[in-house]
Amino acid sequence: MKISIIALSTVFALGMISSAQAVQGNYGKVHFWGEITESPCDMPPSELNKDVPMGQVSDSNLNQGIKSGMTAFTLKLTNCNSATLTTTKTSFTGEAGPTAVANSFAVKQAGINMADVGLIMTDMQSVKVVENAPVVKPGVSVDEVWTPFNGTHLLEFGAYLQGIPSGTATAGLYTSDVNFSIQYQ
Repeated sequence: MKISIIALSTVFALGMISSAQAVQGNYGKVHFWGEITESPCDMPPSELNKDVPMGQVSDSNLNQGIKSGMTAFTLKLTNCNSATLTTTKTSFTGEAGPTAVANSFAVKQAGINMADVGLIMTDMQSVKVVENAPVVKPGVSVDEVWTPFNGTHLLEFGAYLQGIPSGTATAGLYTSDVNFSIQYQ
């Protein structure tokens, strides 16, 4: 009987030891990626594909030709370091908006271009009165001069929706995709 108790105790102790061993955990990998560019500045990941929420806009105002409120946004350049390059030239390209809304980018609902609403972009750099902000024409560069061109710089822009009088804007979600490129001189 003593041997049985000792044998049982040994089996029990070995069972406890094996259950205290490590259990397989989680595993995987982390993939880092980016791009090395010929540029005097870095552009953080948050700036590469921006989402700019513009809020809710009244369809009846757009259909009366009233523009929506301005939504400001920036493109942030960091770690700028250049003694010779002091100017940025920012260009915006994308699908053109309706011809009745001059210098606009296309606005889509459910993937279809809206016929009477366009997205207008503005250059907000050093503008004191938002209403005086010059329109950024699609494909035409906006020049900004920096002296000195070191550190962090914010390129400031704005956007609003513009409808036409007697338009046919309808309520619903909308999107507008605009590409940007920055050149340095």
